[in-house]
Amino acid sequence: SNYFIERECASWLYKKNILFVDDVYSTGSTMTLIETVCDYLQCNLVGGAFILREVDNIEAPGQLVFKHNNVKCNAIGLLPLIKE
Repeated sequence: SNYFIERECASWLYKKNILFVDDVYSTGSTMTLIETVCDYLQCNLVGGAFILREVDNIEAPGQLVFKHNNVKCNAIGLLPLIKE
């Protein structure tokens, strides 16, 4: 998949503090993309949250960490991962 950000939006985000909020964490691809964009735009990820996190085991912790700056992200709820 290709993602685009308009130049005007990119310039507005440059070197800003960012709070990342997403609906569902499943594969981590969106989180990785946000980290890449923030690295490129020199943004500071100050935190993150997911409404739900898909998990293999419902007892798994709901907390995730951004790799590039170790900022913690929390999932409000956990959603069992359905495998086919």
